[in-house]
Amino acid sequence: MIRWEKDIIRQLERVKSNLSKTHDFDFYLYFPTPYEAKQASIELLLEGLTCEIKPGATDNNWLCLASIQLVPEAEELAQMESTFDKIARAHHGEYDGWESNIHRNDAIIQGRLRV
Repeated sequence: MIRWEKDIIRQLERVKSNLSKTHDFDFYLYFPTPYEAKQASIELLLEGLTCEIKPGATDNNWLCLASIQLVPEAEELAQMESTFDKIARAHHGEYDGWESNIHRNDAIIQGRLRV
């Protein structure tokens, strides 16, 4: 099994994103109620992420979209994985993937990588 943080780096390498540049990451966490999503967002804010809460794609969940800008490094991403797992479990939710912009040379590609 590929570790989560190595998969992020592998996916960014696959699309030839410049890993030495700061990337805008969005992380998708889903919770059963808006209250649980709000409680999770408070913890994520304390970890340095910004959060947006909105209804999920289905009527039975709420999205907590957590965002951060960082240079993708395995150690920091591993710590984030642990944080997402802990917070999601504590609030009866689940982590459901990530999205990032793509850097090539000095340009940011318009599309985003969603996994």
